[in-house]
Amino acid sequence: MKRMMFFLILLLILGVSSMAAILVEPSRFILQIEPGKKETGAITIINTGDTPANLAAILYDWDISSDGKLNETVAGTRTDTLNGLIKFNPRQFTINPGQSQIVRFTIEAPKDNIEHKGIVFFEETIASGGEVGTLITTKIGATIYAAPKGVKLSLQFQDITVTSKNDKVSLNIKAVNNGNAHLRMTVIYQLQNKAGKKLKDGSLSEQVLLCAKDATFSLPIANNLPSGDYRLILDIAFYGVESRLNRAIEFSIP
Repeated sequence: MKRMMFFLILLLILGVSSMAAILVEPSRFILQIEPGKKETGAITIINTGDTPANLAAILYDWDISSDGKLNETVAGTRTDTLNGLIKFNPRQFTINPGQSQIVRFTIEAPKDNIEHKGIVFFEETIASGGEVGTLITTKIGATIYAAPKGVKLSLQFQDITVTSKNDKVSLNIKAVNNGNAHLRMTVIYQLQNKAGKKLKDGSLSEQVLLCAKDATFSLPIANNLPSGDYRLILDIAFYGVESRLNRAIEFSIP
């Protein structure tokens, strides 16, 4: 599990003299739970700043918009909410500078055979140093996915192509996640010339495909390739899934 720090500032006002800096570890949980059972987990919140942090743990539903932005909503508004399935302890606490707090949670297996998801934000609201009565809320959080064990995982690739535009070669993937849980896709590639000589290899950042959604990705491969015939060898893998997709795509640069 990686450590991740991010702040979502709902209201940004100049004149703030000091704010705590908070880390959350881990930043993501992907759980498959036996039907009828519960699972526990722990989130560590660390205050790396120089002021005490007064935090509240608040659960939100979330989704990703068509342009890739996180949309958070009040817990319980979506059908795949974690509201009612998860409990946190403690929900409110203070962390002094250089100290940490462990927040434990208990989560039930969903009963509808689909993955549920949420994000728990640890929120702090403080008065700004500017106008009287002005408040600033900061959030830092951990994403939680919970599905019944053996949940259906399925992805249909609709199109995989290579295009060249403005001297930039891109891999384009269109797919639909028709399973009952999200998938995390990684792509390893090797670019070859017509004779099979390796010109370049690399990997592309992990892509998230939420269930019951179409997804289109355009991923950069190379710039300024000379005219000629090429082959792109792909190895596409998914987190928690043994099977992989291997594909070779022939393309030409005029």
